[in-house]
Amino acid sequence: IQLGNDLQQYYLRLRLDNQLSKKLSMTVSLAPTITRRNALSVYSELTPIIPNLPSYNADGSYYTIPGVPNPLAVLNQNVNYSEGGSMNGNVRMDYQATPSLKLSGNLGTDLLINKQNLFFSSKNATGSNVGGRAQIFDRTSFSWVAFGQALYSPKLGKDHKLDVLAGMEARSEQVKLLRGSGTGFTYYRLNELSNASQQSTASSRQTTNSYSMYAQVSYALLDRYFVNTSLRRDASSIFGTDVSTTLNGAVGVGWNIIRERFMENVKWLSQLRVRASYGTTGNSRIGSYEARGLYNIGNAGYQGQSSADPVSLPNPDLGWERGEKTNIGIDFSLFSRVNVSFDWYNNITDDAISTVDIPFELGFAQMLANTSKLRNRGWDASISMPILKKSLTWNATLNLGFNRNEVLEVRNGGQRFAGLSEQAAALRAGAPTTAIWGFEYMGVDPQTGVPLYKLADGTIARADDRSVDFSIDKSYIIGDRLPALQGGFIHNIGYKGLTLNITLTYSWGADQLVNYRNEWNGNNFDNRNQSVNMLDRWQQPGDVTRIPILNRQARSGIRFIPNSTQYMYDATFIKLANLGLSYVLPARWARAVKASRLSAFVNATNLLYWYRQDAPANRNGIRQYRFSFPEAQSVTGGMKFVW
Repeated sequence: IQLGNDLQQYYLRLRLDNQLSKKLSMTVSLAPTITRRNALSVYSELTPIIPNLPSYNADGSYYTIPGVPNPLAVLNQNVNYSEGGSMNGNVRMDYQATPSLKLSGNLGTDLLINKQNLFFSSKNATGSNVGGRAQIFDRTSFSWVAFGQALYSPKLGKDHKLDVLAGMEARSEQVKLLRGSGTGFTYYRLNELSNASQQSTASSRQTTNSYSMYAQVSYALLDRYFVNTSLRRDASSIFGTDVSTTLNGAVGVGWNIIRERFMENVKWLSQLRVRASYGTTGNSRIGSYEARGLYNIGNAGYQGQSSADPVSLPNPDLGWERGEKTNIGIDFSLFSRVNVSFDWYNNITDDAISTVDIPFELGFAQMLANTSKLRNRGWDASISMPILKKSLTWNATLNLGFNRNEVLEVRNGGQRFAGLSEQAAALRAGAPTTAIWGFEYMGVDPQTGVPLYKLADGTIARADDRSVDFSIDKSYIIGDRLPALQGGFIHNIGYKGLTLNITLTYSWGADQLVNYRNEWNGNNFDNRNQSVNMLDRWQQPGDVTRIPILNRQARSGIRFIPNSTQYMYDATFIKLANLGLSYVLPARWARAVKASRLSAFVNATNLLYWYRQDAPANRNGIRQYRFSFPEAQSVTGGMKFVW
């Protein structure tokens, strides 16, 4: 996408299945990965740069751009390089103790080592004020998960089927982080931390442990009626001791209607099944030991002595997020050709975890707490069918999804707004969490070019009217980031050994608030190129346009409102997300390398977009504004061997 930004990754996937005896089997898998990455970025809120500025001075040195680092200098003088590796290993053993009893055990481990070097050169604006700045981050993470379980499936006759599963699971993760930083480099090319005149180091370690016990009972009668129940107890070191455990369960029922005698003469329906389920879940979305309070141990105490400084306030009452999930679904097939699956769901999240403001007298501005109750409700559907079945095959699948969320309750104040107006977000009972909060843009005053906005009471206010409060807590809902409908359209076309995969994705009805700095009415003329839309700005009395007069906010008194519909676009799109082609090579080629199957493939992603609200000719719109950093297009190819 840009110079100085690349990724090299080497990986290997191995799996070995062993039948050690008639009753005992073992599966071993290994997945080592080596990664090297340069991640310099010249994309920021201040780009794109004005095109008529020089890149170099007359003497060949890099030109200094007011208020913005020279991107060419950043790419050639700075460093953002990381390298590391990971190893994922898994061992599973299954023992068929009796025809009805199967014992299983699994141990999986994951090791991650990564080192990142950052350097901001004194030769450009990113590090010139401190004589150059370097940072290093060494991160080592090791985790393991193990479970043991027993599956009991007694023989109860042809009309009954019973499965009873019980087991235990344990998890542990330890993360070690070493950080170092330094400033003041006498020579910018010697950017090792040891060459810095001012140095500092720090290290940290986090450990998280959890264990679970679970059980599940499944029963089927006549292959028509199904019941499934489950129970799970989880405990985590993340929370305080009084609320460290949670107990959840679920129950589901199903009815295979097509098996009923009264369906025997219904030839056009080859499958019909209805199902329903209800269950609870627990979720922990916080860092390690956050509920118990964290301290920073260092030597910044009196006269350089060791000290412990609190960095987060403990909340012993902080507990699990609790989810209640209800699902009702139906599956049916028409003429053994068209397969349809439909699910309606209603998910409640209670005791949602987020930060809350607290009195400064406690020494902190915020703390984590269980603050709210949310609901997600909607449906998912899938329609698939074979279009061609002969030597040329063609299968198509259409996926559709609809979801609406709502805040049901906000505790301790009833509503909370984002700290910055440009975030345009709030948590208020009765409103969706994805709502965009702001002010409707009403264009400009034709006589003065001053922007006009509609307030919550319906009145129209000028941006230069200092008596009007445009703060975010006075705003209202102007859009929704959540689409009305989203999904994908997948095609698989095959001919002999050749397979073509085409994946289209779509999002319909979502709104997006884009970066207002693209059309900031002249506030950033010194160092940023402007959108071509600014050519339509107000210039003289009588002009009718939606682009205001150029102004400097501090000089003109015209306030800038970033959370307005002036910067909101319809983000409806259809995307050619994936195009893949594979070919199974002749069997004699596979035999030549002692393989049972040999195939070649090529795959491309993010190829093409269609937008419903495309910009007029020679103007910018959602297509140009949607991504601050360009979306990557990738093309991959390779060979697949099966032994």
